[in-house]
Amino acid sequence: MVRQAARRLWDDWDRFFFSTTSAQAMAGFRVTFAAFLFYYFLYRRWTLFFFYGPMGIVESGLAYPRHLPLQFSLFAWHWSNTGVAVWPYYALTLGLIACFALGYGTRLAAMGIWVLTASWLNPLAVGLDAADYMVRIQTFIVMLGALAGCFSRGARRVEIWPLKLLQLQLMAIYFYSGVYKIAFPEWRAGSALYFVLGDELFGRFDFAWLAGFPNLVRAFTYGTLLFELALFPLLVWVPRLRVFVLVSGVALHLGIAATMKVDGFIGVTAMFYLAFLTEGDWAAIVARLAKMRGKFCRAILAR
Repeated sequence: MVRQAARRLWDDWDRFFFSTTSAQAMAGFRVTFAAFLFYYFLYRRWTLFFFYGPMGIVESGLAYPRHLPLQFSLFAWHWSNTGVAVWPYYALTLGLIACFALGYGTRLAAMGIWVLTASWLNPLAVGLDAADYMVRIQTFIVMLGALAGCFSRGARRVEIWPLKLLQLQLMAIYFYSGVYKIAFPEWRAGSALYFVLGDELFGRFDFAWLAGFPNLVRAFTYGTLLFELALFPLLVWVPRLRVFVLVSGVALHLGIAATMKVDGFIGVTAMFYLAFLTEGDWAAIVARLAKMRGKFCRAILAR
């Protein structure tokens, strides 16, 4: 009986990680992820050039790059003259992202994207936030999948394990975030969101009025903990509840985007959520886009 249970568990694990999906679904994720990376590096350009560029804080001697164990950077050997190379590196980064989006040399492109992303972000002494760490993780996982041919053009069916790794990574992020939060008395008392939203550095509006609604603050605070510690990590794997949990997560992050200045965090989290879309979801999206394109073309031709 124990052997049968172990065998069944192994078969379920094998299906979870090594089942296949359509190349169309993986191509949809590849293109969307590349579009996000393009936006991310445009969004982050000011920070990167402020740190590495001509007259940047490294060249000016105002700050020095970090040298952390096991965190490499292509820029490590020419800190004294980074301004000369910053534009070629930046152009190469965007070029590799474009190649990956179009499906040209996906293996080399994905490897180059990860190497350059790590090179840009690893040494930063200032300007990093949680979104940057998650981008490094995502580019690493996508690189592994690309090296295995999961994002290459031409295949009809590909293994789905890169998306499963992204799913597990998001689950771990939520769970660890919840565990980290409950270490603070404000979260255990249910008042944390009042202080978070009231922080002038992150809050978009004046939420002082929330002091008059302690039960509302308590409900949102405990609701956040419930989502991160139990709702997402446990229930997202239940097929009938998957859509409900994902919609709840999207609503949570839209609420964060509307109330807090953490714009980069929203985009990188959306990439994790895309990993939960099924083959049928991607087929429906492609069909919908094709229908919209047909309507658009007909509208243009009718003018």
